[in-house]
Amino acid sequence: MWGYGLLLTMTYMSYTMAVGSAMEGTNNEYAMDVLLITLGVQIGSMFSDYFWYIYLVIPAYVLFFGGRKVWGLFFPQGFGASDESKEGGEQVSKRMAKLEKRGLHQRKMM
Repeated sequence: MWGYGLLLTMTYMSYTMAVGSAMEGTNNEYAMDVLLITLGVQIGSMFSDYFWYIYLVIPAYVLFFGGRKVWGLFFPQGFGASDESKEGGEQVSKRMAKLEKRGLHQRKMM
């Protein structure tokens, strides 16, 4: 009985969020993802009780995405960034600057 209530609540909330954000013209990607996972769990739970474990994908994604954001705040250049990678980045940027100059120069001549 509790499982049905959870599925009904999740379906209602995600459907309402998806429709509301679509009407406002904003991004409804996450609400649609939760709605599709909920519908998959509903269909799969008819065949096996283990389909409830698919709901663990939602908090796992939140932890992964949020963890990457928090990690980026504390270590903005990445973990284990060496001096060699910084030098390589400067070389690429100089090369790109040269290409941009050539491109702009060619456009002016035309």
